[in-house]
Amino acid sequence: MRSASLAMTLLGVTGLAGQEHRGQPSSSAPMLDLHKGEVTQFSAPGPVAVASMTKCNGAGDIYAIYSSTSPREMWGGPIKRVSVSSRNVTEYPIPAISGYQKPARASFDVGADGTLYALLQAYPQSDSKSRPDPVYLIVKYKDDGRVDSYFALGELPGKHIQPTSIAVFADRSFLISDHY
Repeated sequence: MRSASLAMTLLGVTGLAGQEHRGQPSSSAPMLDLHKGEVTQFSAPGPVAVASMTKCNGAGDIYAIYSSTSPREMWGGPIKRVSVSSRNVTEYPIPAISGYQKPARASFDVGADGTLYALLQAYPQSDSKSRPDPVYLIVKYKDDGRVDSYFALGELPGKHIQPTSIAVFADRSFLISDHY
């Protein structure tokens, strides 16, 4: 088998934000030879479309939202953990949560211990004809894809929050990005 080599130059960018870099690439930029590694076979079909949100855990597992058939089915589909070591794919679906309707995933992240957390938007179940304001939930999953627990994010006094993404720190605290 022939091994192909690809030389890559990394550009260092210096200067102030908003200014263009008009120089030549640095001669001290490292050159890298890329070589094909091993191929790992899975029993599950490969992706046709992958969402840009992709995470990894410390064990090298990959968490992604992807479809094996159509890009249209991705957004409501499960987060999938692709485990290279066990060659398994575990699905983490958007759960039905008692007291809420129309849950939709906004974001997800993986904790340092490999625990998956998802940020969901849902609506409180209501008998009134008016549409209630959305509630934002953080869902913690078990390793097998089932829901472990969840909690609703509180409102900030005088603010209407619209969280768009979640990040999990090693101590299991969260950073929530808000769009308001």
